[in-house]
Amino acid sequence: DALPIYNPTEQDIIDLKFAIADSGLSVSELVSVAWASASTFRGGDKRGGANGARLALMPQRDWDVNAAAVRALPVLEKIQKESGKASLADIIV
Repeated sequence: DALPIYNPTEQDIIDLKFAIADSGLSVSELVSVAWASASTFRGGDKRGGANGARLALMPQRDWDVNAAAVRALPVLEKIQKESGKASLADIIV
């Protein structure tokens, strides 16, 4: 699938890092989200994974194994929307 091109500036990256650090999410929660997202990769069609943010979509969002990670998604989705440029996958990883 074609992806929109986003070339963040150094300041964009700094701002996003600060937003994530100030989000109130623990390191454990952030790692949990990143791991859960990466584990959605499907070898058959090479979709999902850390750069797909499929964790935010059904059916992965409803899997019991992703329950802890999914609780952090609204916080990361808010940061993503406020950035206006970065994808949710960018924010997760």
